[in-house]
Amino acid sequence: MAKRPDWRQLLAVAGILLAGDMAPADARTIHPEPGSFQLSYDVYKGGFHVLAADLDVEFGAGRYDVTAQIRAQGILAWWTDWWQVVRAAGRFTPWGPAPNAYRSDAYYSGTQRQVAIDYVDGQVVDVRRMPLQDEPDREDVPVSARRHTVDPVSAILAGIWLMAEGFGCGGRFAVFDGRRRYDLVLADRGEYVLADRPRFVSDATTRRCDATFEPIAGFVTEDAESSRHLKSARAWLAPVIDGAPLVPVRIELDGDWGQTVLHLRAAHRTAVDSAGLGADERR
Repeated sequence: MAKRPDWRQLLAVAGILLAGDMAPADARTIHPEPGSFQLSYDVYKGGFHVLAADLDVEFGAGRYDVTAQIRAQGILAWWTDWWQVVRAAGRFTPWGPAPNAYRSDAYYSGTQRQVAIDYVDGQVVDVRRMPLQDEPDREDVPVSARRHTVDPVSAILAGIWLMAEGFGCGGRFAVFDGRRRYDLVLADRGEYVLADRPRFVSDATTRRCDATFEPIAGFVTEDAESSRHLKSARAWLAPVIDGAPLVPVRIELDGDWGQTVLHLRAAHRTAVDSAGLGADERR
């Protein structure tokens, strides 16, 4: 029987790779203009189309609401009806996005897995999982290791927030997804010419950001058959929608399962109706 795919980090990689030091020097509260962004990615493994990932980000009144949906496609859909929906909500502070709640609901071969994290003042106060202990070889994440962390989806907003304000890609970023705790070590690699880019991206010049993933706690033991650690990643970012932050147009992930590649398929921005902006722009 096929192993359950470990695609949980894909939903956040597009934004995690943008992240850097969380606080600007003047500690002012920065948040995007009210509106929404929709990004769609095709995910390939060994040259085969295996996943589709859609990311919806909504901004308004200094707050954010993000929904990510991932589902099996192509050859993987022949083996499994796997899907996952993740949602995160929070607010913008002088130190970046601070989550209020994170929810993850995944389904694989008749098994449902859920994670819920609640925050107060940006700190984890409650974690609920179903099933509670679904992998005997997985380490538990102690309470002390959960402090000063954000959920993977809020890291997406942290990256957009920083890149839009010119702070660049670099530093260390602490993430807890309800089961695993890891650090991201980020490095800005400067400008690259990307020939293999979406047709709607007119400029071939992109900015590359590299990341390495350092496991802290909550990972399966090294000798476990199901070990599927994500080790490193590279993202190429470009302007896709006028007036919007840079977004990843190509992402490469390296892990115990080999390399996975994400291609941006579509980008869509819609201004928030309550702000009196109804422009609809598609790519």
